[in-house]
Amino acid sequence: MPIYEYKCNNCDNNFEMLVLGGDKPACPSCKSLDLSRLISKCGFVSKSTDSSGQSTVTASPASACSGCAATSCSSCTSS
Repeated sequence: MPIYEYKCNNCDNNFEMLVLGGDKPACPSCKSLDLSRLISKCGFVSKSTDSSGQSTVTASPASACSGCAATSCSSCTSS
């Protein structure tokens, strides 16, 4: 599901929203449509098998933001 992170240019609210198809997101605080989409950090796990047949797992590090309750670092100053 496409969950995007936005910053409202009207009230400076940062929020995440599920956006499907041609939906036009609006700020949940002030209902403004004047939004900027933010680039979010994401985590992933990559599983592969090397030439010897050994299975390997590579994971991206977790968010470096220790002060963000939502684990989203768009407004965090510690990243």
